[in-house]
Amino acid sequence: MKGKLDCAIRAVRYVTSDPYRWSKKYQLMHRGYTIDTWDFTSDDQQKVGDDCVFVVHPGKSEFGVFYGDNTMLIVGCRRLAEMLNFAGRSREAVEHAALADALQDRLDKLAWNGEFYTHWIAENPDYHPDMGVDTSKQVSLSNAYTLNRGISHEQCVAIIRTYQRIRREMPAGSPGEFYGIFPPFQKNFTQNQPGEVWEYVNGGVLSTVAAELALGAFEHGFEEYGADILRRENAVAERYNGYIPATLRGKGFETPKRSFQKLDMRSLVNASFSGTAPGVPAWVGDQGHDLTGLPTGAQEFQGVPFDVIDPASNGHRGCLGLSDSAGYGVSASLPVHAKASSIYLLHAFAGGDHTSGTLTIHYADGTTHSEFIEEGKNVGSWWEPRDSKYNREGPRTGDKLHIAWQHATEGFASTGIYAAGFNNPHPELEIASLDFSAGFGGNKWMVLAATLSDAPVFFKPYDDLSSGIPDGWSAALVYAVVEGLAGIKDDGVAFSRAIIAPRWEAAGVNSADVTVRYPASEGYCHYRYQRSATQNSVTLEITGSAHEFELRILLPRDRQLKSARLDGQPVSASLKTVEQSRYAVLNKVGSGVHLVELDLS
Repeated sequence: MKGKLDCAIRAVRYVTSDPYRWSKKYQLMHRGYTIDTWDFTSDDQQKVGDDCVFVVHPGKSEFGVFYGDNTMLIVGCRRLAEMLNFAGRSREAVEHAALADALQDRLDKLAWNGEFYTHWIAENPDYHPDMGVDTSKQVSLSNAYTLNRGISHEQCVAIIRTYQRIRREMPAGSPGEFYGIFPPFQKNFTQNQPGEVWEYVNGGVLSTVAAELALGAFEHGFEEYGADILRRENAVAERYNGYIPATLRGKGFETPKRSFQKLDMRSLVNASFSGTAPGVPAWVGDQGHDLTGLPTGAQEFQGVPFDVIDPASNGHRGCLGLSDSAGYGVSASLPVHAKASSIYLLHAFAGGDHTSGTLTIHYADGTTHSEFIEEGKNVGSWWEPRDSKYNREGPRTGDKLHIAWQHATEGFASTGIYAAGFNNPHPELEIASLDFSAGFGGNKWMVLAATLSDAPVFFKPYDDLSSGIPDGWSAALVYAVVEGLAGIKDDGVAFSRAIIAPRWEAAGVNSADVTVRYPASEGYCHYRYQRSATQNSVTLEITGSAHEFELRILLPRDRQLKSARLDGQPVSASLKTVEQSRYAVLNKVGSGVHLVELDLS
């Protein structure tokens, strides 16, 4: 540690002087306009230089103070001061502790609004971009992080109450109040992908925010709230079969209002999807396996209506087969003569991992737009069909391909078809026709139906999965469980001094057996917690590698501490009150194995 302190001091000097990092106006850290600590700037700021989402230009870009940079610098300076003191460099320790205090004072005067820290404050008073939201009321994720960075208890209480307010105000269907930013930007943060509102950091719900908020709640007298947060995150894990996504969509889905126009393909189809007939190609050329059982006529798949042609009523022809293989068509044109915002196809493909064909929109003014038909993007294999349902990526609102229908034949894998959506880049133009062209290499592209819509492509998502953050960030929940709910905190080196503050009372848990251990050093802390069935006593057995323990035992709200014993001997336990919570505290309990007994009345 001592060998790295000079590097840490140089880092502090850099961020408090370099024009990319330091605001001369506010004497605080600054940055370009980003969403909290994220690394991409607003759309308007990407136009000032080379249009790179990650670049800022002093003298051109708009800079402002983001409070989260500063709360992290403040806690970093305080930790550095502690390390300098330990290393015998007291003068420098005093310098960095004083810097932390000065930074905190300046930040609070600038960004603390009495309820939370204002997200980003521009240095240029004339910079007022249209973000589609009142930015002074936005609560960004670093408020939750800042709970655990040494700010005052009163500020922590205000932030926790702010998140409780968000819970009351958040949209129906939201998985929680743990937003990247709330309310999200409606404009000016769209160019970075994914740029959708209520997704990713722009209004997505983050497990790491839940973790930081829960830990802050446990530490500042809102233990029941902290336990409730962890209980809700556990419910998310159960909903996702033991996996906790780092990001969930922050608002329930709304199916857009839209109308459809089904297109008539009866004169165009050339193959069968059920059964065989002389001169009519079988489904993908496999006479033993097809789509027998597929319902025909007016059908709805994944919320989209289609007309599925009954081969028996159309000369055994029920789908358009496109392939460079013998017997199929290499191209076909479907007259449309209508406007549309999107096009839906009911289709599938068979073959290798190649482009299956091309869909071309011919507009009435003579222009065209083409899209390749590619597996996984806008088509899937008819054999063992699959889509994004079990993927761990989002956002789900971006799905353009869902399985429409599938069935399994005894002894064989399932077969099926897909509903696929294609957004029309020119909805203002009349579509003269849709042209279908076969791919190469013997692939077979089978199209059963086509439908137009006056709205962009939308499939009802399978779940609320979002994206943008590595799922490893969900590990912060371990931090909240270990230090918050279980209440074990390493206050030394390798548990040389340990704080044990079990808060199982807040979760309605009467017994717990907890061990936390570092495999590398074998430092560990262990306890058994038990509240009696009569609710009139609490026992705590502890041990570990610590030479000293500090115990803080959360008391039931409806009970008073009557007496305490340590290893069978009466002992004086002090009371610590945090908001409405009360803790029985025993300091400087030495090494070894100990039994603490609390009698309650």
